[in-house]
Amino acid sequence: ALLKQEKFEGAVELLNWAEDLPLEQWERLRMDGERVASLDLCPRIVEGIRVAFEPRFDLASLGTIDAKVLGPKLVELILEGNNGITGNIAALEPCSALEVCLLSVTALVGDIKVFAHCPRLRIASVGGGRGRLPITGSVRVFGGCPLLEEFRAFKSCVDGDLEVFAQKCPNLKELSAMKSQVEGDAASLAFKCPQLETVTLPLTQVGCSDLGALAQGCPNLKRLNLRMCKGQVKGTAEDLPNCEVILGPPSS
Repeated sequence: ALLKQEKFEGAVELLNWAEDLPLEQWERLRMDGERVASLDLCPRIVEGIRVAFEPRFDLASLGTIDAKVLGPKLVELILEGNNGITGNIAALEPCSALEVCLLSVTALVGDIKVFAHCPRLRIASVGGGRGRLPITGSVRVFGGCPLLEEFRAFKSCVDGDLEVFAQKCPNLKELSAMKSQVEGDAASLAFKCPQLETVTLPLTQVGCSDLGALAQGCPNLKRLNLRMCKGQVKGTAEDLPNCEVILGPPSS
């Protein structure tokens, strides 16, 4: 498998696994013995200019190097913003040690059920690549991720009930899902997820029967976006005086 990158001053133009390039030479890579613990291929932006390379490869190719990259010691995988990365996220398995997995704005496809096998997962983001809907699945898989703090799904075909999600993820601080089939009552998050700071669910099936309950049960809530949701919202922004509240008419 070849890793091609944009040509920047001082950068290698072509990386080839077949050349046995020592993984330790990767600039944004951390090893754990002979296994990769952290791999960050997210493009870097400095003063508005993309200055870091953007490898282009299929995710499955990372698992062909004697399992040195994807495997049980992988803790962080950061590919966010790299549209040159393709493949199915099923290639991540097995990765039971995974804690941070940022896959949004890539060309990846697959089902988020892969996260059901990541009990240490704290932060995950998927979807939003190239204007497509590449990632699917139900949020119920996070029942196997009790440590989850942040989940972001951008324009993904993600579905599920908020109440079930809340019961399984008591440490949740951020929940963002736009244009998805997530449904239920946002008030169900109150008291079950007391550490919530951000709830962004525009253009979903979600409603809210009691905005005041969120204010009481989630004292750290700073942002609530239920704009153009199909579910009914009862109350006004005044019910959440310490929170930025974005509401709007239900979508047709």
